[in-house]
Amino acid sequence: MKIFLASLIVLALIVATGGAWQIFSPPFTDAQISRSLVDTWEPHALVTAFDLALLLASALFAGAVFAFGGARFKRISSAALLAIVAAAGLELASHILLSNQVARVTGQPLGALYGLL
Repeated sequence: MKIFLASLIVLALIVATGGAWQIFSPPFTDAQISRSLVDTWEPHALVTAFDLALLLASALFAGAVFAFGGARFKRISSAALLAIVAAAGLELASHILLSNQVARVTGQPLGALYGLL
């Protein structure tokens, strides 16, 4: 169980690194976005939705372990929850920044939750 929770922490840190990288280095230029929204923003939105769903499932599992796992799993499951929340926040922030860039370049509204719903 501890190895699986540690794997969730590593997974969350990988997603967080990708989200932070996209915040500081946007994945697409304005020219690329204006040329093709289908090849830029839409795949990014699908990957973001998948990442957030994966993080939600991980958070539910880590939360269940935290609540019902006993004293010996509390520390690692709380660390997993912290890493998962940080990863979800960074992933969502990078998507919001890209969605704002798309809206600025194309003038197209993207829908609920910046096009994720």
